[in-house]
Amino acid sequence: MALFVSMFQSALVVIGGLIFFCIGRVVLPVLYGIPFFSIFLRPFTAHFLKGSWTIVLFFYHIRLAIRAYFLSFSTFLVWEITDNLFDRVITEVRSFT
Repeated sequence: MALFVSMFQSALVVIGGLIFFCIGRVVLPVLYGIPFFSIFLRPFTAHFLKGSWTIVLFFYHIRLAIRAYFLSFSTFLVWEITDNLFDRVITEVRSFT
């Protein structure tokens, strides 16, 4: 069960990264097109629009993405295993009398 949960949560990390990328590349340019809205939005989000971000940028850094996935996977796996240990083994009631 811990392995499945860790794989699921690691997949959610990747999906969250893709959603963040889509917001930065698709939604922000649309919001900047709205009159007067960009005046208030620019101080907080202008740094997302700078640079040459393309779809292929991910593939230039695929090793980094794989390492980040395995880092999140191992973090969630260790968390789930220790959570199971605390639920089943460590919290057992023992009498010392």
